[in-house]
Amino acid sequence: MKCNYCKKSLDGLPHKCKYCGKVHCSSHLLPENHNCKDLDKAKNKNFFSQNHAKKFDDFKDEVYVSPTYDFDDYDYSRKPRRKHKFRLPRFRFNLGKIIHYLIIILFIAGFISPILLFFVSPPMQDMQYVIGNPKPMYLYDIDSSCSQYESSIVSSLNHLTEETGIKFIRLESPLALLSGGMSFSCDSVMSNYGAVGEAESGFVGVGWLIVAWNNIRLSSVSQEVILHETLHVMGMGHSSDATSIMYPYTNGRDVENSLSQFITKYYTNPLAYLNFIPLNLLLVLFLLIIFVFPDR
Repeated sequence: MKCNYCKKSLDGLPHKCKYCGKVHCSSHLLPENHNCKDLDKAKNKNFFSQNHAKKFDDFKDEVYVSPTYDFDDYDYSRKPRRKHKFRLPRFRFNLGKIIHYLIIILFIAGFISPILLFFVSPPMQDMQYVIGNPKPMYLYDIDSSCSQYESSIVSSLNHLTEETGIKFIRLESPLALLSGGMSFSCDSVMSNYGAVGEAESGFVGVGWLIVAWNNIRLSSVSQEVILHETLHVMGMGHSSDATSIMYPYTNGRDVENSLSQFITKYYTNPLAYLNFIPLNLLLVLFLLIIFVFPDR
């Protein structure tokens, strides 16, 4: 590319004149140096204002009217709005999600709470790990094999309620067993090998469902034996204290004060109500929220 004035090759970037529009070298970039045909316009200091800006005379006939406000229409009784008003954060209430997490908490508590009883049990009193303990209420039913001993079982459980404050609610057989409560049955064969009672607790798988069960078999329906086996289901193991009702051998004992105070303190406190729902019902609810209605 060459300069339009001296016809020499450009030694750098080209410079285009903003008046005549031609390209020149650095030596002739000014309008005076390349005899620009619009040199008069370049010398005129008012060139930009004459051609691109609106003159003051064009505005002198225009009238600017500012917006007005009629203060007679203003409601002075209205309190001014506060700009910095403190507001508590809003939380969305989702009942389904609350129930979802509540069932999970109750399910976990049923497995953890029996462990805590090992640390607070009375001296010389062993504990058994029975899921769902401690709780303030137990469901029970009486099998038809114990039909003639129902009054003895009911009166023994009522006596335990008076001593400890634990409630026992009777259901039709085998509803308590299916719900995870305790079921009483009478078996005279046990007396052949010297046993007067036996408490069994465990789990059994039914398809994809796990069912907990607590069965109390009696060959003797004395109050001592009934209370002894019932306390086994409630998590009490055998005691090395010969005066305790949890001593492995019968001798006509009743619930001692130290054990009744222990049960009253830890089985009726507010935390024990986390195990209030029957264990098998809680297992069904837990499986439903995990596999059928998962939290999304």
